[in-house]
Amino acid sequence: MCTSQQPDSQREDSLNCVAPTTLQKVLDECQNQRACHLLVNSRVFGPDLCPGSSKYLLVSFKCQPNELKNKTVCEDQELKLHCHESKLLNIYSATYGRRMQERDVCSSEAERLPPFDCLSYSALQVLSRRCYGKQRCKVLVNNYH
Repeated sequence: MCTSQQPDSQREDSLNCVAPTTLQKVLDECQNQRACHLLVNSRVFGPDLCPGSSKYLLVSFKCQPNELKNKTVCEDQELKLHCHESKLLNIYSATYGRRMQERDVCSSEAERLPPFDCLSYSALQVLSRRCYGKQRCKVLVNNYH
């Protein structure tokens, strides 16, 4: 990916050139920050373990909030979703209907449940359209909506 500053004949690709301070440096500069900028050079990450070889920084990260919440609301009730201040809704999955293995969810004893899954796969599209990017969202849970 990164071009070498040395001719191919002088490079030793088998060397392990990983700065031991990398993780701590990235954590110190970036953890819990909304944005993060790091200069990628040996002055920032410690002594140059492989002089003359080009280096790169590979960072794996996840933006917060990384808390995934689930909410179940029975038919003819209102689903109310809300996020804390400065956070917005992002719907990852949604199903409407009934799963065969979830017999105890929103059912009465007199009700005869079907022996198969009965799901509407448009629920994700409906909720995303109505709630995505908002801080609060209300949806009446029924066949119409």
